[in-house]
Amino acid sequence: MAGDKQVILTKRVIVNTTHGINPEFMDLQADPGKDFFRYANGAYVDQAVLPAGYSRWGTFLELRELSLDRLHTMMVEASQGTQQPGSIEQKMGDFFAAGMDVDAIEAQGASPLAGEFAAIARVRTRRGLARCVARLHGLGVGPLFGFGAMQSFSDSSQMVASIGQGGTSMGGRDYYVDTDDASIEKRRLYVQHISKMLQLLGQSTRTADRDARSIMAVETALAFAQMEEEEMRDPKNIDHVMSVAELRALTPSFDFRAYFRAIGAPDFKTLNVLQPDFFKALEKVLSKTSLRTMRAYLRWKLINSTAGYLSADFVNERFAFFGVVMSGLTEQQPRYKRVVNLVDSCLGEAIGQLYVERFFPPEAKTRVLEMIEDGKLEMRAALEKADWLSDETRSNLLAKIDKTVWKIGYPDKWLDFSPLTISRDSYVLNVLASNAFAQRLDLNKIGQPRDKSEWYMTPQTVNAYADPQSNEVAFPAAILQGRFFDFEADDAANYGAILVVILHEFGHLFDDSGANYDADGNVKMQWTEDDFARFMQRVQQIRTQFGRLTVGKNKVPVKGNLVSGEAAADLNGVNLAYRALMRRLEKTGRRVINGFTDEQRFFISFGQIWASICTPEYLESQVKGDPHPPEIFRVNATLANVNEFPAAFGLPDDCPIMLPVKERCHIW
Repeated sequence: MAGDKQVILTKRVIVNTTHGINPEFMDLQADPGKDFFRYANGAYVDQAVLPAGYSRWGTFLELRELSLDRLHTMMVEASQGTQQPGSIEQKMGDFFAAGMDVDAIEAQGASPLAGEFAAIARVRTRRGLARCVARLHGLGVGPLFGFGAMQSFSDSSQMVASIGQGGTSMGGRDYYVDTDDASIEKRRLYVQHISKMLQLLGQSTRTADRDARSIMAVETALAFAQMEEEEMRDPKNIDHVMSVAELRALTPSFDFRAYFRAIGAPDFKTLNVLQPDFFKALEKVLSKTSLRTMRAYLRWKLINSTAGYLSADFVNERFAFFGVVMSGLTEQQPRYKRVVNLVDSCLGEAIGQLYVERFFPPEAKTRVLEMIEDGKLEMRAALEKADWLSDETRSNLLAKIDKTVWKIGYPDKWLDFSPLTISRDSYVLNVLASNAFAQRLDLNKIGQPRDKSEWYMTPQTVNAYADPQSNEVAFPAAILQGRFFDFEADDAANYGAILVVILHEFGHLFDDSGANYDADGNVKMQWTEDDFARFMQRVQQIRTQFGRLTVGKNKVPVKGNLVSGEAAADLNGVNLAYRALMRRLEKTGRRVINGFTDEQRFFISFGQIWASICTPEYLESQVKGDPHPPEIFRVNATLANVNEFPAAFGLPDDCPIMLPVKERCHIW
């Protein structure tokens, strides 16, 4: 047990605390020097059960469940009361009530979509195709490509039009291109699923089978043309400003003028074509594909996007493929959870305003901001001490720290949802109305200055983000609770949890992707060539380390290149937060709580934020396209590089979990 080896560093010993690390998660018989994930979370893993409708479960999702329960209470209350027409409460209550009205949904079937299917059936020309694609895009359906607003890479203060790859439905590119037996079988079942969906719309089996094969051919061609995720980390690879005429030259078979008019885009002279090669390939697809097949493809895209909000036959068929085949689920989430999640995603900040008023105390924000200052201090110290950096690079990176915008809890200015109309008449039409509202907000940004107050997550979202183009880090209110942040917990627990995550996100502003942006968010390399080469040598150590890891009975390899950005951020977060804690303890003194020192509680707390279980199918799909490593590796493989870890538990420096010293990565 850890307590048998630790050195007591304080006169104060506190026991039976109800805050901080959770000893009930732990397997104290496990060797922390071999499998720290097991040591920190073994009892949790042994006892946890996947709830209905989940392919994975863990501390992140438990926190999301807390947020979901709160949202559910809010929605039930709003749906049962008499609300002011047009108010947030009315929209939320009516949307929820429509989603829970199973009788009405079953009676309607797919009939609320009749107008959209009729519009698809009227496509008889290439111009008509472009207009129909625009119509579907305006409703949040994504055939062929994506179009919207983005920050300019050359002037981050301005929003510009952009267009990029898309058009597939099965998942990431790998699902279409991988040649292993499991991938081939999933593609076969996917074609069957498309056919069954089309049959539910009234097509004969023969016609639906034929259309399904044609649709799969279109999506496969689009997938093969897509740029891989790793390439898109470098903004230079997705920065191609062109005129509309130049875009049309890439894909002459698509009437972009008709598309831009139909979607209601503001006037613009140039746009960023993120992946020009994709649009060259799109031309080949369109020139060789009949309008009949394109109509079938658009019907599929529409029903695939909306099936989850229709009658049970559509819902169940969608779940049979995407839930069972792709994720290994055995049953769906309860209906109320599906409805709450959807209403939340559609009404976003409108609900967030009410959520913050009820569930986010102001003192929590104050405590988090204090921790952020400690983290910034360590990042600054790390840059100043890094002898492998030139003065030029160091100066640029320090300027980034000074200009970073921190968004904690909730926005200072809320979005206006008054133009959005929600009723109890149709669940799926509420979804499409919400999508159209969001699409209009996005298109209206084109040609305008960037709104620096805008958030890209809602307050009730259990997540966080760093945006190097805005040089900002955001932590919504909902992640600042539970296992991640406990206002009443000791510093070691909070620094090992939320401060690690905060500095993980902060580190993205300085990684191989963030390196391309200056302190104002413009694309301008912040490193000298030699400094960046030395940085990437360190990143290569992580790529090599993670690339040796595999998951599941099929030994599916982790993609070292894909996960290196997130893995490096994990490592930097741990190192910086640990040093911030050490500095903090110099002021506050050390404590032993439940037999664990501050150092031990820091690492245990870090391990416990990744406590999780999942289906084998989920795990294998995760490593195919998720830039985040599986949770067990986020713990064990990260700590394998942390020099301070073994000593905290009285372990030898060469214990099995640790990499050889020469292979350990250290960046900040």
